Amino acid sequence: MRSALRDFDKVIAANRVGKRLFFTFASTRWCFGDKVVAFRRDDLWTFGVLSSQIHTGWAWQQSSTLKADLNYTPTTAVETFPWPSGNRDAIGDVARRLIARRSEICLEQNIGLTKLYNQMDDGAWKDLRDLHRELDEAVAVAYGWPKSVAHDSRGVEPPAARAQPRDRRRRGRVRPVQRGLNSVRRTN
Repeated sequence: MRSALRDFDKVIAANRVGKRLFFTFASTRWCFGDKVVAFRRDDLWTFGVLSSQIHTGWAWQQSSTLKADLNYTPTTAVETFPWPSGNRDAIGDVARRLIARRSEICLEQNIGLTKLYNQMDDGAWKDLRDLHRELDEAVAVAYGWPKSVAHDSRGVEPPAARAQPRDRRRRGRVRPVQRGLNSVRRTN
């Protein structure tokens, strides 16, 4: 892994298992454990798309679960993900502001991401929730969808996925994911 990351100072990293999927930038000097997924990418656009509810919903559909938690598998959740092609500047700008605000809160409160997002679920940090909403809207626009799609609680399926055979989209799933947990569904 070290040789694969030698051209990067930082990479995007995610937790492999959890009830929530977190992405962050991590130094390539760190030694990543087996429960961390490291991406050979260091740009804000990729970070933003991965952090969106569209990707999270896709990951819940394509990955397996461990008990009730997501077991994020890059081969099925990232390699099969139909990436959007546009809105790079807007997504990157929102991702930059989201990271800055998230870092500011974590440092001020001396907390980690899990506690931060648990508090956000309980009603705290409305400004951070608004940034996530703005990011989801920017990613929806990148797919050519209206912003309102980002607020559809039923979820959405990226357009390129519709062209894939159903069995390929489900490859790698150990068991069905519970409906309602960030489910990804096709909208017509």
